[in-house]
Amino acid sequence: MKIAYGIAGEGRGHATRAEAVIDHLLQHHKVSIFAGDRAALYFKSKKYQVIPLSCLRIAYQNNSVSGFGTLLFNILRTPLYLYDFAKLVIILLRLKPDILITDFNFLCSYAALLLGIPLITLDNQHVITKTKYALEKKWFFEQWKSKIVIHFVVPKAKKYLITTFFHVKKKSKNIVTLPPLIRKEVRALQPKKGNHVFVYQTSQTNMQLLKDLKSLKLPCVIYGFDKQRKEGSLHFKKSQDTYFEDLASAKAVILNGSFTTMTEAIFLKKPIFSIPVQHQFEQIFNGIHLQKLGLGMMQNISSQKALKYFLSHLSFYEKNLKKMNIPYTSAFPLIDQELKKWQK
Repeated sequence: MKIAYGIAGEGRGHATRAEAVIDHLLQHHKVSIFAGDRAALYFKSKKYQVIPLSCLRIAYQNNSVSGFGTLLFNILRTPLYLYDFAKLVIILLRLKPDILITDFNFLCSYAALLLGIPLITLDNQHVITKTKYALEKKWFFEQWKSKIVIHFVVPKAKKYLITTFFHVKKKSKNIVTLPPLIRKEVRALQPKKGNHVFVYQTSQTNMQLLKDLKSLKLPCVIYGFDKQRKEGSLHFKKSQDTYFEDLASAKAVILNGSFTTMTEAIFLKKPIFSIPVQHQFEQIFNGIHLQKLGLGMMQNISSQKALKYFLSHLSFYEKNLKKMNIPYTSAFPLIDQELKKWQK
């Protein structure tokens, strides 16, 4: 089967999830990779053949999504989007793929719909729009905004494959829920409990967190700030060479609400302190369910008090993590089962 695979380029999560799927698909199918911005750079660094595309980007300020900044930034990039869309359509007409899988890549979604290529989504974002769940009223506006964005990025698909680490009720028959897709490097790790905390940030704007970590003199290995140096107990790393080793040997993980990093930490049984990027409902949603399951703690903003509480309750979170029984190995058979329905 000829498969076109489109990947969003905001953050690393889409790329690392897609990598796990693509490695599996390449065993039996021909896969053409279309990746946006950071995802394209990620796949190129791993020596994959990839066709780069521009993609929607998010503007951040003080660990919060800037609505105006995001809108303005993407409006200014519209000519680039139009050029890349035309390029994509021409390439797809030449490739004639049997299906197109999109991990939240909006250009690929619209190209598939325009050309009549069967479109399948494989992401975690659609858990927000395609499943039923309880939610506190205070989050309704953020949820509404998120739904608008999701519908814009993927107006319609034939099938929705949704990765999730918590139980959800599906709204329709064209929805398949999958356990988190864990990349092979993480699956191969032997986790142990060291002395440091692993910190990963989606944006580089959470200065309050850094102040709190410094004040607590907490040994931390920090990724996501694009710098390589030590500042007291904080060790900032730019290179990814020891990323997996640092994650596997951490006593706990501090992150925003990135689905991929969160589920990799859950896989390794690491307690999680989540500070979602404000106004990014997907991250908030992940943090809410993380806390509901007792796997960690979610806070809207960083504080020394909350961090101290979290660190003093690691054994509680570790017990709940040990109880988690996620059928990780069932993900790829479920994907194969769905793809068989589209084979000619």
